[in-house]
Amino acid sequence: MTRSPALALLVCYLLATASMAWADMQVIGYVTGEQTAAEVAQLDDTAFTPLRDGQSLGFVDGAIWVKLDLDAAPDQEPIFLTIRPNHLDRIAVYDSQRPQTPFFMGGDSVASPATFLRNGYTVPLSRDLSGGSLLVRLDSHNLMQPSFGVMRLNEILRLEHILSIVFTVALSATLFYLLWALSAAFLHPSVLLGSYVLRLTCYLMVLFVHSGTWRVLTSGETLAPQDVAHNLSALCYISFAQIFDYVLLRELRGRWWQRLFLATVVAFSLAKSAAFAGGSVALALQLNNLSALVTLFLGTGAAIAAQHAQSGSFRISRTAVGLYFILQALPLLVLILADQMESAHFRALQELALINYSILPGAYVTYLLFQRQRRVVHEQRMLAEQRNALQATAEIEIAKRREISDLLAMLTHEVKTPLAMLQMAQTIGEMNEQLVGKAAGTIKHILQQCDRVDEIENGQLTVEMAPINLTQALRNASDDTRASVDIASCPAAQVDADPNLLQIVLQNLLYNAQKYHRPGTPITAEITQDETQTELRLANLCRSNTMPDPNRMFDKYYRHSGAAAQSGTGLGLYIVAQLCSRMAVTVHAEIVAERVILVLRFARATKIYVSK
Repeated sequence: MTRSPALALLVCYLLATASMAWADMQVIGYVTGEQTAAEVAQLDDTAFTPLRDGQSLGFVDGAIWVKLDLDAAPDQEPIFLTIRPNHLDRIAVYDSQRPQTPFFMGGDSVASPATFLRNGYTVPLSRDLSGGSLLVRLDSHNLMQPSFGVMRLNEILRLEHILSIVFTVALSATLFYLLWALSAAFLHPSVLLGSYVLRLTCYLMVLFVHSGTWRVLTSGETLAPQDVAHNLSALCYISFAQIFDYVLLRELRGRWWQRLFLATVVAFSLAKSAAFAGGSVALALQLNNLSALVTLFLGTGAAIAAQHAQSGSFRISRTAVGLYFILQALPLLVLILADQMESAHFRALQELALINYSILPGAYVTYLLFQRQRRVVHEQRMLAEQRNALQATAEIEIAKRREISDLLAMLTHEVKTPLAMLQMAQTIGEMNEQLVGKAAGTIKHILQQCDRVDEIENGQLTVEMAPINLTQALRNASDDTRASVDIASCPAAQVDADPNLLQIVLQNLLYNAQKYHRPGTPITAEITQDETQTELRLANLCRSNTMPDPNRMFDKYYRHSGAAAQSGTGLGLYIVAQLCSRMAVTVHAEIVAERVILVLRFARATKIYVSK
């Protein structure tokens, strides 16, 4: 952004120095009207209105005849007459001594001869020109601002080289803005970015057409007449630019100014469209230029009168918006003062006006939109993080409520059974110590399981690893649970674990196997070991209609729907999984031929002890 003014001054200097033509020519003046070349040739020089090179004549109905005097006939070195700008509908050049037939015909409405200058026409001047006077007829529906020069070929090529550099700078900058706007609009769509993409796209079209590059690329031929393309591109570009400016103004707080701006844009758009459709092209272009200037002043006024936004970090400040409108309006103000300035140097400002948007306002507003987009992305990221945090909090709350509900359901189900037993015994009058003890034991087991889960989940569990004889620990757990387990074939194996926690794990596994195994079938234990691990496998045939889901067996409160008749908290295997995780022991379940196999895998295996 800081280099844009310097770049604009450099381009202006290059164009000014490149516009100096060979000075062996004098513009006598011009006359208007539908006259023949022979009639104009008979006029005295005093009949011509003086014309400065590059002077703006406004929108002229009909033809303009310009008389040029050459100081001398061309010498041995080829020279060319240059005629600019390039958007002239029809050009005819006559020798004043032989005005019957033009020796050059060109313009937007006809296929033009090859030219060395993209923003104008080059007419070769032959040695047989007699008298050194030329008559040039110009027809145009556009703003008439003719410029003439006599230049050698190397001067024309130098000027064309400068124009190519200027066009490349403008094209590269615009493509950069457009690619950024497209990517930003794709990632975070908005009306502001969409309208900016449309404006830049139309501006690219204007660059190609108004700089003459489109005529060069098509070798003078176009699918539609060049003058139509020039006029339509100018009308469309101003309309799209005004749409973007209106969307930009909506960043400010000033609805009255915004409505006035929009009403002005709509009114001028309808008026110029009607004029163009009715054939009044000059009127349409005049309205187009006037609307551009009026809306730029309205935009500047809206920025000054607007209030600062009190909410929403997405908005652009009124100072930034006002400066953007001023940067666009300055070149138009300079062009309006064309008649007050020396035309030889003003030509450079005219060329600069075409690429002004890509150098100053385009770079500035792209920077503003980039900063705005950064704030948008940041705000959206913050909102997403807040939304995710709230969602996570809600999910945690839902999980807690679900867990409380599951706990209450489990307690209601499990405590109800021993209480029912006591109530029934009391009713029939057979209350005894054994029955009371069994009911109390059931309730105590439920509470112990809940306490263990609470210790585990609240981090109150202390793990003290030590070498343990796994086979002996399994025998002890079998005795504690009174489970009938076939351990005879298990070799003695030493593993690293917490003795108390391992005992709880084994007891819960045996309780589970004993509760759900098929009556009359054994519970088998198998211990295998190698150099890297020791594995314990407890297997039992499952009761009919109680085959569990191996992927959910270790979930909290999980119980198979067919096991409702069996008492249980649904916490036993959950406790096993949690304790194994803290002892670095892996645990999983397998279902093989109606056999439920619970597998404990210890990270290390130690020496085998010989049983006594």
